[in-house]
Amino acid sequence: TSAGLIHELADTKVGNHRFIEITQQLMDLNNEQALLLAEARSEMRRLRIDIEQLQEVISEYSKFISQDGDTGVVSVSSLLNTASKKLSADERKLLTIDIDPAVYRVASAAASPSLLQQVINVLLDHYISAAEQLATPPLHLRITCRTEVTHGNARLHFCFDDDRARMTNEEFNQYLAKNWAAANIETGLNLPWAETAVTSMLGKLYAEPSQLLDGVAIHLVLPR
Repeated sequence: TSAGLIHELADTKVGNHRFIEITQQLMDLNNEQALLLAEARSEMRRLRIDIEQLQEVISEYSKFISQDGDTGVVSVSSLLNTASKKLSADERKLLTIDIDPAVYRVASAAASPSLLQQVINVLLDHYISAAEQLATPPLHLRITCRTEVTHGNARLHFCFDDDRARMTNEEFNQYLAKNWAAANIETGLNLPWAETAVTSMLGKLYAEPSQLLDGVAIHLVLPR
């Protein structure tokens, strides 16, 4: 321990070689402790941000399910831009985002702006996590949109396609189990939570192998 090394260092009989050796060990211990402290502070900051976001989401979700929230028309493209602007420089190196012009042309969706913003944040966080697993980032994300009409009801169908390596059926099932099965994931702001939030807004959120690129496509369907 550092206390033992300091006690030994105080011994006037310690040789020069041992003195240098102990000094180096103490410096290494100090650097290690400084690194651990920095990591702990970073983790605390991250946890504080997560808690603040979770409190905001809980408040917004509670208002929404009690029908006292701010549900109305919302520009999904604006929410996408807001989420993209919050990405750090390092995250922008990991994930490139291409938003199709059709996303900007479509009418607004009927949703809670605050709740939907959190959903979009979760989606981008998911893609950043996927990019971190790549041997050679960045991961490319293509966002498109089309309008669907079913039984006279118009819906906006957004598709988030990425270009990660094509998965076999078994690999895709493993992806679903890892990222979409609530029983296998810690509680918090994650894809199962986002799916529940979108369902509460009378929409759908689901994943399938991408038909546009090689990776995964996440579909976000919202009423107009």
